Amino acid sequence: MFKYLCFFALLTFVFADPNEDYAACCTEKGVPEACSKYCTYDDPARLSKLFAYKPRDGDDECHSDEVGGKLIQCVQKGKDNRECCKAAGVGNNFDYCLDYCDGTKPIDLADEKYNNCATESNQVTVKKCGKDS
Repeated sequence: MFKYLCFFALLTFVFADPNEDYAACCTEKGVPEACSKYCTYDDPARLSKLFAYKPRDGDDECHSDEVGGKLIQCVQKGKDNRECCKAAGVGNNFDYCLDYCDGTKPIDLADEKYNNCATESNQVTVKKCGKDS
């Protein structure tokens, strides 16, 4: 019986949908329903926009510092995945780029230093570490 329970637990872990965890994090963090379109790993264009995220005043609730910070936390599913990102090279040039990989605390998108982190390789790695966590 025990080995069947272990097998079932392993199957659940292996076949868990990372998008469900991402969406659950968005809900838990209070991301507005209109912004839930960003809470998926399946749309690379939307996920890439999080790196080039430029909050705008009042024209779209999804483009506020607060919501953007929550969305970035949820890419990592609320987990600290800095070790994964660091091992893959994120932060080699700017150690603060690892902030994108720490889903345990919000990132201040108004700080322009993060523009230095918006490389394609960082985007791919940050997404992969979050998705695989």
